[in-house]
Amino acid sequence: MKGVYRYTILEEINLIIQFYQGDITLSGLKNMKRNLFRDKCYNPEYKVLSDVRLSNNSLTLEEVEEYGTWVGKKLQAARVNLNTILTSTPQQVVQSMMFSLNKNLKKDSYMVFSTLESALLFLKIDISYFEVIETEIDKIKDIPRTRSVF
Repeated sequence: MKGVYRYTILEEINLIIQFYQGDITLSGLKNMKRNLFRDKCYNPEYKVLSDVRLSNNSLTLEEVEEYGTWVGKKLQAARVNLNTILTSTPQQVVQSMMFSLNKNLKKDSYMVFSTLESALLFLKIDISYFEVIETEIDKIKDIPRTRSVF
């Protein structure tokens, strides 16, 4: 299945939501990040919630390392960032751990979660935003655009 890569920026709560569906590829990841980095609302100090629950990650360890090197160079000046990966299967957890263990991404703190509530607690986002964030995730699942602003 062709990969879907979307994001939304919730400026009010300093959060970037990244949504992935279908097959995740290195070129797809890089293209989405390029678009994100060019977005006028992008702030490298925002927290990141990556939803991979509807995706298939077929990246090799080498590709994850290449991606980490590429992203690391783009974010050299940014402070340590909190990143969460939201998963729904054991396979997604294992594949997501490749990002959290990637030496090229060490500057960032990656954690893997199976519930949105746990991810928000780690990101230190007030749980009162749960429904807002859940609604935004549902919107980007269904709307064929690259970003929306809260």
